[in-house]
Amino acid sequence: MDISGAADILTWNKWVFSFLGIWPLDDSNKLFLFHYIYFMIHTCLEYVELFKYLNNLEYVVANLTENLVITLTFLKISAYRINKNELRKMSNDINDDFKEESYKDSEEKALFLEYNAIAQKFMKVGIPITLIAAVLYYLRPLTGHVIVDTSHLGNTSHSYIMPYRITLFFEITNFQMYVFMYAFEILNVPIIAFGFIGTDCLLITLVLHLCGQLAVLSHQVRNLTMNPQNFQNEFRVIVMKHLRLIRISKSLDTAFNQILIQQLVGMSLLLCLAGYNLIAMSDSGQNVHLITFIFYACSVSMLLFAYCLIGEYLINESTKIQDAFYNSTWYNRPPYQLELFLICMVFVQRPLVLTAGKIYSLSLSTFARNYSRRQSGKLVMFIFYALTIIVQLLGYCFIGECLISEVNCRTFVREILIMNYCTFD
Repeated sequence: MDISGAADILTWNKWVFSFLGIWPLDDSNKLFLFHYIYFMIHTCLEYVELFKYLNNLEYVVANLTENLVITLTFLKISAYRINKNELRKMSNDINDDFKEESYKDSEEKALFLEYNAIAQKFMKVGIPITLIAAVLYYLRPLTGHVIVDTSHLGNTSHSYIMPYRITLFFEITNFQMYVFMYAFEILNVPIIAFGFIGTDCLLITLVLHLCGQLAVLSHQVRNLTMNPQNFQNEFRVIVMKHLRLIRISKSLDTAFNQILIQQLVGMSLLLCLAGYNLIAMSDSGQNVHLITFIFYACSVSMLLFAYCLIGEYLINESTKIQDAFYNSTWYNRPPYQLELFLICMVFVQRPLVLTAGKIYSLSLSTFARNYSRRQSGKLVMFIFYALTIIVQLLGYCFIGECLISEVNCRTFVREILIMNYCTFD
């Protein structure tokens, strides 16, 4: 069985990261500074626009839908650059795992390639979907009128629609200037696409690679020799490999736990805003914009699911090592071998996990667990739910502004909070 194609996943990650200038094995400071400063200026202009029209609820919701993606992308790129040395060590550490001589038989190769194929499929599906969403969002003004009446924003003038909601400190007075500024914003498309989901491709690649190596290790434990002459060497290799995988797992958690908590909180709110926009677009008949937000919601949903899925894989594979030790014929081994097995059994009782902020273990079960259970992740889930309530309130206020003068606001808010609290509890 050939594993030469497994290294393609590293090449694809290199392409994405090299464009942003944050590939761990490459010191392209000039490219990084160019993209980073360009994107930082764009992010600041987004926030200026947000605070400029803070009293317009409809515009704030539309701005936040875009602004949150920009902010999360900017934070991701910054965090990856800060953790560059840690990522470099991990990338160098896994290079030998892509060599044929690292595996004894075809079954070990098959176990490794199974998880490698999942990572490749994610990149093949995730990056195109995100790119399509980014391109469609960029082209939205071209699907309708490029000139809009801005009287609802506090004046009676007209202005050209830019692809992103930013504040320009000068007025676009003619079509030629508009085309130039519109084209100037095109660099944000690959930065947002690669920065939003492309940066997570390395995380998913590393975690799934770790899962593949844990699966290989479980296979080696199950097939550990009974021959006393070879046992010592084989057992030493297993222990050293397990310690190496534990070190990689801890490095991954250290490098990514703060990124993940930011992403989980931010993307939970993004899903709420995307759902709100989908409802608004479907009612208004704006089919092109509706398709844009469908891709937008799919990208966010897929990324949230990917975080939980790789966390589930990591827990399952580390648990299988524990099962492999327990199910082996340790009770038929000599006393000195039995002692080694018992030490390993104690050592592997706690599975490896990927956490968000060191307080929430990512897995399919904990993500879907009932909110009423008392656990460390409950605080995070409560934050997500509170954000959902806030978006509901914004939606109700926007759709039914006339209710402000006709309904007791306190009763209205209290009923919503009670309804959601009952579901949470």
